Amino acid sequence: MQQVRMQHCSQLYVTTFMMHNDLVLKCFSVRDLAVASLCASESAALKDAKHQLLQDYPSWAAPARPNSKKEPSVDWSLPLSELQEAMAKHLESRAESNEGLISIDSRSQVLQGQQLSLKLRVRTMASDTYLGIYLHVGKGVDRIVRVVYRLHVLGVNTSQSVVRPESRYISQGFADGGMWGYKQVVEIGQVTSWSETESVLRGKGLVHADGCLHLEAEIRGVW
Repeated sequence: MQQVRMQHCSQLYVTTFMMHNDLVLKCFSVRDLAVASLCASESAALKDAKHQLLQDYPSWAAPARPNSKKEPSVDWSLPLSELQEAMAKHLESRAESNEGLISIDSRSQVLQGQQLSLKLRVRTMASDTYLGIYLHVGKGVDRIVRVVYRLHVLGVNTSQSVVRPESRYISQGFADGGMWGYKQVVEIGQVTSWSETESVLRGKGLVHADGCLHLEAEIRGVW
């Protein structure tokens, strides 16, 4: 930990995970971790910092190394054919209920020892249809699993990617088999057929050359 470049960490990571990790608390005081949080902020004040801790652990204030790869992630290429089937069920069930909620699940992936998957939901609210995206934690866990993550629907061009909420990572506790996410990530509008739905998705630049929607959960930490 003394050799970590804190600018590779986020202030959220320092103030949540590190502040509650028994080994970290045995090695560093709360005052030390406050300095670590400042280092994680990439504050310009660090250039003139003379805190003794930074004399002992100069790596803490060193700039982040260039990223060799992106954050670990749960990736899902959802074929339009699967979404078309879900949309047909949605349009049929919408006549019987206000939302006509239909879900599609990705395969589970194991990241940092935890089973994680994505869930896409189709629902109608106040006459408009939306696609929602959720992160789902596998069953068989006897504790709360905390995940720092952010969700994307990736556009063909980077500028068209849909990120909720905006570009921020969020820290969320998941109970056994739990999920968290957003109901209204992609607005489809007042559609009555699959052809209208596909036209909206293509118009938003969300259909890739492989005929899929690309969904992603970037994972910054699991504990």
